[in-house]
Parts: sequence; C-alpha cells; structure tokens
Amino acid sequence: MDDFFSSPQWFDAWIKAFASGAESRSLSVGDNVFPFLVERTSQFGIPLYCLRAPANEHSPFFSIPFDGQEGSAELAEMLQRSRRQCAWDWLQLEFVPWDSALHRAGVALEQKGWPVLVEEHPHTAMIDIEGDWEDYAKGGMSKKLRTNTNRAENGLKRQGDLVFEECASRADWKQCLALIFSLEAQGWKGDGDSAINCKPLERQFYADVLQLARERNALRLYTLRLDGEMIAANIMIINAEMAYGWKTTYRQDLAKFSPGNVLQRYILRALYEQADVKCLDMLDPVTDWKRRWATRMEPRAFMRIFAPTIKGRMMCHVAKRRAMRQHTADGKASRV
Repeated sequence: MDDFFSSPQWFDAWIKAFASGAESRSLSVGDNVFPFLVERTSQFGIPLYCLRAPANEHSPFFSIPFDGQEGSAELAEMLQRSRRQCAWDWLQLEFVPWDSALHRAGVALEQKGWPVLVEEHPHTAMIDIEGDWEDYAKGGMSKKLRTNTNRAENGLKRQGDLVFEECASRADWKQCLALIFSLEAQGWKGDGDSAINCKPLERQFYADVLQLARERNALRLYTLRLDGEMIAANIMIINAEMAYGWKTTYRQDLAKFSPGNVLQRYILRALYEQADVKCLDMLDPVTDWKRRWATRMEPRAFMRIFAPTIKGRMMCHVAKRRAMRQHTADGKASRV
C-alpha cells in the first residue's frame, strides 16, 4: 500500500501510543487489513457495540484508499460484510476526506436505506501548489501578508545570519528533530505540558512515524536558524503529491519578527520547486494564521454508520437530534 497514513506501520505506531491494550478488531479490504478499536457502552440500558477508526488530532486524516466509483462500491460491500462478521451497532469514522472513496461508500449505504449520519468536521486549510512561485507570491498572498513577511525577514537578517535549511536528508537528522521538540517545549505548550517532550508516548509515536517517513524519503524537517541557533521549524511529510505540515513551532521571544511567517514563505518556495508536490495541507485546527496563507478550505467528514436494525435506527435518530441541537447552539454562540 502506497498511502503512508493508511499503512500497517502507521496504525501500529498510532495504537501503541494512543490505544495500547485496547480491544480491537481487524477489517480486511482486499489484501490489506485495517484495525478498528472496540468500544462497549450502553444507552437507555441497552448494550452497544461500536467499532471506531483509529484516528485523533495527530492523524492528518483517516481513509481506506480506493480509486473511483468501483472502489466506493467495494468499500460499501466491505462495511456490510463487517456488520455481518462483527455484529457492531455502529461504525465511527472521523477525519474522513470529503468525497473520498470511504465518504462515498457511507453515502452509498445511506442511499440503500442504512441509517447514516455524516457531519462536516472543521475544515483543513490547503495551499494549492499551482503555476509558479511568483504567481502565488503575488496573487495567493495578500499585500499585507507580503509586506509583513518582508519586514519580518529583513528584521531577522539585521539580527544576524539567517539560514533556511531542510535537515531530514542530513546524517544528524535525529539531533535536528530533538532540537525541534526542544524548541516546541520552550513555548506556551511546554508551560502547559502539552508539548511533545512532555508526553513520552506521544514522543515515541513521532519518533517511530518520522523514522518510517525518512526511510520512505517522505520526511522533511524545514528549519530557520539565526546565527546557527534554530528559531523556527516545521515537520512535514510528503505523501501522494500532498505535503502535510504536521508540526510547526518557533521561538516565542522572537514573535515580533514573525519567524513562522518567514519560514512558511521559504517552505512554500521550496515546495513550488518540487514537481511531485501539488498541495500543502496545513491540517486542523484552522487558525487565522493558516487562513491568511490558504488558497481554500477543505472539509473532513465525521461519519457514523449504524446497523440497519431497530436499535441502529433508534440510535441514529437520537444522534441526529443531538447533532441538530449542537448545531443550533453553535450558531447562537457565533452570533453572540
């Protein structure tokens, strides 16, 4: 399987870090096997059995790669078979790319009469790598963003020797990665114990996954150094013509010089020079900073596929009512 984020090694690392010891079931799709987490709960005193896709905020997406409409039909049949084999009450699939084969398979089941709830997950910010760099620099970036980034870069250069570098290809790439983790821990994430270095299992997950990415020549460690000291960094994985900006950080005491903006422009210029990259996915959450750089927003699907039983249809009805109430509440909050 060519898709990095759907490979057995990816799921092995994810489960070891975030679901170690959890009960799981494997679903076969063609020659490939995908793990699903088992969750047993109850509602109104009725026992419920859920299979949940292994995905969280560290996952760029969850998908089962298939091409075209035939792939969607095959996936729909696989989901039906899994119901007969595992007797689940519902499947929970988060971070599913919109209009992917998996998303279309869920829609196909709904059209067959299965109870299905599909909600839009908060969008992910995308930068399409089209044309040449100057096209984006002049048209994709606002005048304010260009001016501010120019000012920031000039300001940093007045502080010392500014160097942009890609470090994943270097022999000492692990030392570079350790510096990136250390840089992240120096900011507000370290103060709040949310930095990677503060979480041993999460750090091991990154180490395992990034080792695999480097073996596949998919890892990029973009850094910005001032007089030899790292001041900003972005961990990126290249997969199927997509670049995923997985983790970015910068020195907080240099915030007035916007090192994140300066690094982002260097990275985009480098990506435009790589013919195999067509898009940069800046991933969730969508912040104002990401919106300033993005050329478009792309939704993700949060899908729940319920069993075509009385219990499954009742659960779907309850879930839809809850989703409607939450949507109404979110709408009121946004108007306050």
